[in-house]
Amino acid sequence: MAFDFIVPTNAQLLYQDRETRYIFARTLIHGRLELQSPTLVSNGASDLPTDMALLRDLVEARALIPGSSIAGALRAYLKKFGYDAAALFGAELSHEASEGDQSALLVSDALSTTIVLSMVRDGVRIDGATRTASAGAKYDLELLPAGTCFDLYFELLHEVPFDAEKKCPMWDDSINHNQQRLELLAQALYGLETEQIALGMRKQRGLGLCKVTNWQIWHYRLTDPAQMLKWLELKRDDLSKPWLELDRDHPLQPFYSGPSIAAGLNLPLAQLPRSQCQIRVEFGLDQSLLIRSASSDPYAPDDRYLETRWADDTACPVIPGTSWAGIMRHRAEKILATFKNNAQTLLEPDELIKALFGYVATDAKARTSKAQKSRVRFHDSLIHQADIDYIQTRIAVDRFTGGPYPSALLAEQPVWGLSETQIVLDLTIEKFEAYDLGLLVLVIKDLWLGDLTVGGEQSIGRGVLAGRSFTLWINGEDYQFRQAGDQLTLEPKTAEKLQAYVNAFLDKVGVRYV
Repeated sequence: MAFDFIVPTNAQLLYQDRETRYIFARTLIHGRLELQSPTLVSNGASDLPTDMALLRDLVEARALIPGSSIAGALRAYLKKFGYDAAALFGAELSHEASEGDQSALLVSDALSTTIVLSMVRDGVRIDGATRTASAGAKYDLELLPAGTCFDLYFELLHEVPFDAEKKCPMWDDSINHNQQRLELLAQALYGLETEQIALGMRKQRGLGLCKVTNWQIWHYRLTDPAQMLKWLELKRDDLSKPWLELDRDHPLQPFYSGPSIAAGLNLPLAQLPRSQCQIRVEFGLDQSLLIRSASSDPYAPDDRYLETRWADDTACPVIPGTSWAGIMRHRAEKILATFKNNAQTLLEPDELIKALFGYVATDAKARTSKAQKSRVRFHDSLIHQADIDYIQTRIAVDRFTGGPYPSALLAEQPVWGLSETQIVLDLTIEKFEAYDLGLLVLVIKDLWLGDLTVGGEQSIGRGVLAGRSFTLWINGEDYQFRQAGDQLTLEPKTAEKLQAYVNAFLDKVGVRYV
C-alpha cells in the first residue's frame, strides 16, 4: 500500500480562516517489544527493600514504560544520525519566550503484557586504588527480567504544514513534509527493531536492551468517509490481538504485519550511525569466576555467582555491564597514569577518562559540577556452558600458628570454566576518537592475556579470561583476529589499523614511540 499525502481539491474551503492543524491522514503502528536484558524503568523513588523500585501501573500492577521515555529514546537515537528530530517530535522549549511546536507523533504508555515477577540485582562501587568495596556504595535495584513483553503504540499525524508568519497553509509542501516525517519515524523504529535503542536507567551499563519482534501498520485517509469511520471505530486494546483471528471485514486488519519496519513502510534506512563503532570479544574462562550476589536462602553457600533471570524463570550466570565498566575504567586510568607520571595513580579523574566512561561528582563539587554521560555502552555477558554446580569450601589459616581461624570456614559457589565455556564482551562507542579506541585496545589486550581479571578473589586465581576472537566494526568495515591454541591469526590490515589507534592514544598523552 502506498501512502497518499496529496490534499483534497476542496481543502482550501475546509481550511479557510482557520489556524488549527489540518490532519488528512493517520498512520497507526503497533509493535511487540521484548526485553533482551534486565531493565530498570523507575521514577527514581526508593521502595524498601530496594534502593530503586520499578514503575508500575496502579490499576493492574503491570510494569509501565511511560510514553515520554520511549519518545525521548527515539529522539536521542535520531540525533545520532544528525537528523532534525524536531520535524517529528516538535521543537523543544529552549526559553520562556519560545512557543515550541506540537509533536506529530503520539506515543502511548506501554504496559507489560503480563504481571511480571521482578528480580533484584545488587552492586557496589569498587575503589580504584584499593580494589575493595567503597564504604556506603552498596546498592540494590529492582529490575524487570529479560523476556518481558510490552505492546507499543505509535500514531503519526499527516497534516498540511502551516506558515506561522503568513498565517496560511503551505499546500505545495505537503508531500515532502509528510514524507520526511514518515522516514524519520521509520528510522527511529528501526533502532528498536535492531537493538540499537535501550530503555530505562543505566542503559550504558548493560540494562535496557530490547527488540521489537513484530510490527503491524494501519493507514487511514481521513478525507475518505469510509476510512474516517474505520478510524473512529478503532479500539486500541484490540490492536495487539492477532489480526488473523479477527473478521477480515473488520477495520482492524493491518496492511502490513511482519518483522521489518523498512519493508512495512517501503523505505530505505541507514544501518548504523557513522559516529558509532562496535567491539565484540569472545573469551574462554581459564579457571573460575565469582561475582557475588545476595541471597535470602539460608541454605545457600556463603558466596554464590551472580545470575540473570528471564520472564519464564530460567536463569544463567552473568558478568553485568557494570562490572565490565568498572574493570575497564580502572585499568584505563592505570594505563593513562603510567604514561603520564609513572605513579600509576591519577590525582584526579582525567578529562579523557571522564569523557569516555562518564563522570559524576560525589564530593563537595557535586552540586556545582556537570555530570558527564558515558560514551561507552557495555552489555551484560552471559556465561555459557560452564560448570555451576560445584561448591568449594575454604578456611582462613593463621599465618603465625598455622592453624585455622575459628568460624572462618566458608562455602563458595563460583562459575567453573570448561573448554567450551564462552563469554562474549560487547561494547559500543559513540562519537569515538582514534585515541579512545587506542586506549580500549590496550585494556582489551590485558583482558585477552589474562593480566586483567574479572570479579572477586583474584588473589586465589579467579577471574582469568583467555581471548579467542576479536572483531571491530567501524565505518562499514570490520577488523578481526583469532586465537587457536598458541596460534594467533592476524591480518595485516587489522594489525596496521589497531596500531594506528594505539599511536593516536600515545600522541594524545604526549608519548614518543618508534
